[in-house]
Amino acid sequence: MVLFTCKSEPKPDFTTMECNDPPVPIIKQCSETLSTTANRLKTADPGWKYGKRTSETNRVAVECNFYKKVTNSGIFRHKQHLIGTCKDVTRCEQCSNAVREEMNKYVDEKKEQKRQALL
Repeated sequence: MVLFTCKSEPKPDFTTMECNDPPVPIIKQCSETLSTTANRLKTADPGWKYGKRTSETNRVAVECNFYKKVTNSGIFRHKQHLIGTCKDVTRCEQCSNAVREEMNKYVDEKKEQKRQALL
């Protein structure tokens, strides 16, 4: 079952079910909203300066700009690759110390923000 909604303003009169716009699936509207939110979040994370998404279909695959390694676990795993302290992730040997410090500082700040939110 596909639900439909009307995009026109003012809201349609549901007693007569009249609307000037063709019906648009709600699922399509939600996916458009999610994609714009994802793009906004993508640019806010400093990990995206040093990596890029490899395909639109695989949203968790990130390729390192230095090492050309593809991590299939998202931007957090990519940042661990850049920092190089996690034992489960290959360290990026071509990454500069300044980038490592930037990523480590960002990850530590986020951890502290989450810890403070839980208190």
